[in-house]
Amino acid sequence: MLLVVAGCDKHKSDNATGSTTGDKVASCYAAELGSCQEYNADNLALGSASVAKLCNVLVKTAVFSMTACPTAGVTVSCATSEHKDYYYASYPFPLDDSEKDCKRHDGTFTRGK
Repeated sequence: MLLVVAGCDKHKSDNATGSTTGDKVASCYAAELGSCQEYNADNLALGSASVAKLCNVLVKTAVFSMTACPTAGVTVSCATSEHKDYYYASYPFPLDDSEKDCKRHDGTFTRGK
């Protein structure tokens, strides 16, 4: 699992969608885990440096970028007010566990993109 950083911003989040009224987006793509976490403008309110550092805390090879997560090959996703998680076919954990975890955090679980 990847860590989440929540920040404050003048932009309002749209609960359980991971989207905001702002245009900023960043991502942490962990290919070896088959997952990507997409951060919204709220997470980036204080800048991207702290989010970039957190990207490599659990997976040293994870790649931080100021772009959205790739959606090709996404098997399931989970959108919360703080972020959106994407899981790909190579994700090593049961998808049912991802769904339970998503719903426990008041997220919206979607099969596919």
